[in-house]
Amino acid sequence: MNAPIHAPLSAAVPDSDQGTTWVGRGPLGALPALSAAARRALALSAVLALLNAGALVAQAFLLAAVLANLVAGDVTGHTPALAALAGSVAARGILGWALRVVAARAAAGAKEELRAKVVDHAVRLGPEWIDDRGAGELTTLTTKGLDALDAYFTEYLPALVTAAVVPFAAGLAVLVADWPSAVIIAVTLPLMPLFAILIGKQTADRVEQATDAVHRLSGHLLELVRALPVLTAFRRAEAQAQAVRRVSEHHRTTTLSTLRLAFASAFALELAATLSVALVAVVIGVRLVSGDLSLAVGLGVLILAPECYQPLRQVGAAFHASQDGVEAVRRVERVLVVAPPEEGTRAPRRGPVRVRDLRVRRRDGFAPDGETFVLRPGQRVRLSGRSGTGKSTTLSVLLGFVTPSSGTVTVDGVPLAELDLQRWREAVAWVPQSPAFAGGTVRDELGWTGAGHAEIDAMLTRLDLGGLAERPVHRLSVGQRQRVAVARALLRLRHGAWLLLLDEPTAHLDPANAERVWEAVREAQDAGAAVVLAAHPRSEAPASADGVASDVEAGPRADVATPAQGRPVPLRELGERRLVRGVLLGAAALLAGGALTATS
Repeated sequence: MNAPIHAPLSAAVPDSDQGTTWVGRGPLGALPALSAAARRALALSAVLALLNAGALVAQAFLLAAVLANLVAGDVTGHTPALAALAGSVAARGILGWALRVVAARAAAGAKEELRAKVVDHAVRLGPEWIDDRGAGELTTLTTKGLDALDAYFTEYLPALVTAAVVPFAAGLAVLVADWPSAVIIAVTLPLMPLFAILIGKQTADRVEQATDAVHRLSGHLLELVRALPVLTAFRRAEAQAQAVRRVSEHHRTTTLSTLRLAFASAFALELAATLSVALVAVVIGVRLVSGDLSLAVGLGVLILAPECYQPLRQVGAAFHASQDGVEAVRRVERVLVVAPPEEGTRAPRRGPVRVRDLRVRRRDGFAPDGETFVLRPGQRVRLSGRSGTGKSTTLSVLLGFVTPSSGTVTVDGVPLAELDLQRWREAVAWVPQSPAFAGGTVRDELGWTGAGHAEIDAMLTRLDLGGLAERPVHRLSVGQRQRVAVARALLRLRHGAWLLLLDEPTAHLDPANAERVWEAVREAQDAGAAVVLAAHPRSEAPASADGVASDVEAGPRADVATPAQGRPVPLRELGERRLVRGVLLGAAALLAGGALTATS
């Protein structure tokens, strides 16, 4: 539990796009998961590609006509043709630039949209789901993973749209000018997508394996960096270094395997295109020699023939980029289909928080198991117990991040499941065990609460953090970060929140600073805040000023027998058992001594 509560995301996803997304198969499978703006960009790309194809045909036959006249000895009167040729070349350049701009903007919009969806949905699912899924994997997905959409939009989709338009436009022009060459192109052109399909079936599996390796390596490294101080303290850093080497080697082999396949597919497509164009050139040359074809038409067809194959070659070369992009969107879809906890619509009211028979299923049982308490404004409940008994889980339930297996949680008589969780969390101030921050300076972080500069400075001075307001949060020590988190929560209590959740807030503090924290918490409680404190039995929390505090023992229910419980053993029976064991051990010792004496 280490995610901070902040204001709603500014890049909120429109409600129309919040539904479940389904990623189809094939390189175009990612499009249904993208916004309408991305699909409109694809349609605009098709229009630009069609205009580019028209400019290409005009350029080819204008150039062929000028060259044919020059070969025939006519060196005058070519100004209009040359002007038209220059215009077609300029038009192709402008259209190509526009196509790249549209693709780049579509990629940026799609990445922003999907990142907002993933982050927003992960926040709704809660920190426990993030920990189970792996913060490193989610970080890789929302950064490097979605960056694969750049190549998908800027390379593959433009190539695909061009391949759907240019070969047909150029082929139609060749058919009108010279039908035998058009027949050759029509026969050899299907070989390109055939090879691409055969190779693509192998590529999809390889790309998925390579993506898994990248995410596994990234997640492993992130968790290792987080746990490095503990590993060093217990001398386990070298063992983890070996694990990193194994994961890195697996990533290297899968990446090189994918690259080998990419180079092989590019070679196959290039070879097929080269042989096809060569066949067209041979036929045109024979017909030119025999006089069956004019030079202008032959040159025009020969210029257009490679352009019929070039878009398909580009599609084949960019196919691997499409696989990376589709795989990234597919992984986003796996996150978005996870159902968040059910939310209600009722507005939360300030009142008693009642927890009754709370149970949350874990791998080895329930934690908490039957927890019950009542908390009113101005009171404090202390959850105590050993690690793993469900103290932090109870706080997650109160935040709405975890749905209990059984039991009820009500706020002023309203079940928590019926409340608007966003508005409820605005009423809750939370200090997790490992607080996280949005970045920037300490003042920037505390500014999220709505407090002014004077109020922030006073709170920092109160917690012995004076002079650190302009220091970056990432440069603070563990204890300073803990106190900044406490300051953030206390300031939120002054600006709308009334329930304070503390998860071992003084675990990394010295006694003097811990006393400052407890004093500030006690003042907040006396001012009307309801406080829930999760702490180990050995930790000390001061009593409330008016004594309105209660302790709740987390862990198994008292009426459920545990392996350590059972029928009390009478003292006399215990003494008899020990006497029998002592006699038997003494007899065995005498026999062993006699045997050793006899054999010596």
